[in-house]
Amino acid sequence: MRARLGWFTSIGVAIGGICLLLIAMVWGFTFERVAYERGEAVTEAVKRNSNLALAFEAHTVRSLRAVDQGLQFVLHEYREQGTRLDLNALVASGVLDLSIVSHLDILDERGFGLRAPGVNGSDRPFFRFHRANLSETLLIGRPTIGRVTGRPTLHITRRIDKHDGSFGGVALAAVEPAFFSDFYQHIDLGREGMIQLVGRDGFVRARRSGDTTSFGQDLRESALFQWLGKETAGSLVAADPADGILRHLSYRALAEYPLVISVATSRDEIMAAPDATARNYYIGASLASVLIAICGSALFIAWLRQTRTQARLAYQAHYDSLTELPNRTLFYDRLGQTLSQARRRDWKVAVLFVDVDRFKLVNDTLGHNIGDLLLQGVAMRLAQRVRAGDTVARLGGDEFAVILADVGSAPDAGQVARDIIDGIAAPFQLDAQEVIVTASVGIATFPNDGRDGVTLMKNADAAMFRAKEAGRNTCHFYTAAMNERAMEKLLLENDLRHALARNEFRLHYQPKASLKSGKIIGLEALLRWERPGHGLVAPSAFVPLLEDSGLIVQVGEWVIRAACAQLRAWQQSGLRAVPVAINVSARQFVQDLGAVIDLALREHGVESRLIGIEITESDAMQNAAKTAATLSQLRARRIRIAIDDFGTGYSSLGYLKSLPVDALKLDRSFVVGLPQDSDDVSIARAVITMAHSLGLRVVAEGVETEAQRDFLVEHGCDEMQGYLLSRPLAAADCEPWLRERSQRAVLQPVA
Repeated sequence: MRARLGWFTSIGVAIGGICLLLIAMVWGFTFERVAYERGEAVTEAVKRNSNLALAFEAHTVRSLRAVDQGLQFVLHEYREQGTRLDLNALVASGVLDLSIVSHLDILDERGFGLRAPGVNGSDRPFFRFHRANLSETLLIGRPTIGRVTGRPTLHITRRIDKHDGSFGGVALAAVEPAFFSDFYQHIDLGREGMIQLVGRDGFVRARRSGDTTSFGQDLRESALFQWLGKETAGSLVAADPADGILRHLSYRALAEYPLVISVATSRDEIMAAPDATARNYYIGASLASVLIAICGSALFIAWLRQTRTQARLAYQAHYDSLTELPNRTLFYDRLGQTLSQARRRDWKVAVLFVDVDRFKLVNDTLGHNIGDLLLQGVAMRLAQRVRAGDTVARLGGDEFAVILADVGSAPDAGQVARDIIDGIAAPFQLDAQEVIVTASVGIATFPNDGRDGVTLMKNADAAMFRAKEAGRNTCHFYTAAMNERAMEKLLLENDLRHALARNEFRLHYQPKASLKSGKIIGLEALLRWERPGHGLVAPSAFVPLLEDSGLIVQVGEWVIRAACAQLRAWQQSGLRAVPVAINVSARQFVQDLGAVIDLALREHGVESRLIGIEITESDAMQNAAKTAATLSQLRARRIRIAIDDFGTGYSSLGYLKSLPVDALKLDRSFVVGLPQDSDDVSIARAVITMAHSLGLRVVAEGVETEAQRDFLVEHGCDEMQGYLLSRPLAAADCEPWLRERSQRAVLQPVA
């Protein structure tokens, strides 16, 4: 066995060595070839730049000679004729080659020109130079803005001496710097190529880099001038001080004039072609290396792939792909291990069943992407609020579970649950969308509530449903009575799923009156369920189930059609039309609510002004942007809109003022204590004042006493509904009630 292992190891080493040698040879050849082609590219660029520098030198010298010949001719004529010289006529005669000269002139000893007598150049550097120096050399000044042409100008000048040798003025030719740099336009040096004419004083006379013309740069400290001190012609690689670009530069110092010309090509552009070729070489070398490696290590790769596949399958079998938390399978495995340890060590173990409240509403209204981000955020917050040795798992959907091993007592588990609830209640920022949700937590403990994992989870689940029934955003411990309530809820939900098909839903109508006139101004349609064998079921018992199950959308459509049908029936019976307000859920905003209402109105021949929409404050804030868009469409149809249960949910005044609503409904919980309860008084006043400042009406709900009505009248509330006016009435009872009261005030009007 040892010999076989040794042989296997030796073969492996040999194969590995041969593979490494072949790979090294491939890459060695590749690097050598790349280096050769890069060197050739540089050599070719330097050669080309040198040739262009020669051409640019010839062009520059030829141009300067032509300018100088013209200056000397004018200078000669001026010496002969003096101020009698008609320079304008001389220029117009065509005797002079002025193709590159933008302005030709003679400046007298005071600096005034013959052709431009109104312009004085005595302060110009070239004038001061010639006045101070007897030299008749040609002076090529630094670029400046010409006073005659108003354009960038190179002043090329010669001194004029009088017959006695004293200073007699300056012969001047103005040439635009671009004339010299435009030589580059006929040469392709790339986007970052550069050609320039520089004075021996270190200042640029003309420069073009790419399509940009410039002049005047100071190159005295540049690498070019350092090399000029050694050689009058040559090539170098340097970063240009003007733009920082690294270039291969060829230069030549002019023998006849104090100028240096240079032609440069960007190193990046020189290397672009060989680098592209190098990439192909590298790709080829990489492919060859991969093929060699594959051939030489096939057995190892196969084993490695098998190992990785097994690890991935094991991970997928035990972890949730969205949150990376343990899944249901791993959770029950760990729960079983934890309970085994608990039996041996006499531990207490707590199991927490966590459900995200109204997650389906968020998922339906904001989209699955936001829903997934929300689940990931919840998972992160859960993991942050338990100990390192505890287990947090995602069971599926919006359901999570927590194992608290060796928990001290049931209150300790309750504290963890409250920490989890507080953590989840904080706003989530998801893809620039603020989302607020809560959580309901059920708690079961070992050994009191179950001695195996299945029983503990069943009981924790029941406790969680008890937390939801208690209003959500809370936690509950398991009790035996919860099983009975869970069964009742299951039966209730089963019956509810058949209620629409069996025509078991009813609409009752609660009147609304104006607090100013005392007259009936509308009705609110309220959904009721006549469950066989149980009578009318309270809305609080079945509406949350409609929301959670998604049935609220179908039932909501039925409510809209039924309300429109009842309005039409009352109109046909001769009853004065009274607007009806319909409660809608945020889930109905997922569909085209406007289209649903339009269809019902057309089907029953009802005017849109007779329909109102009421949406709770919490539902309106679930997706304020979507809500605002839908409400705007309804408002355009003359449908009245009110925010229901105002003050009981989370809202933002910034969002509220952007919603196209007509009224706020003051929740009954703030009306019941009026006028004795100071908190209710403060809240009612604040809501009325705020609503009126926004141009909204205020409707008080749940008004039951004259004292409440009087307080609301005193503080400017607009409308009311409640038992003081009438209980919700079935349609058959509502019609005679309305007939009796349609033409008179049902409340004492405001004086």
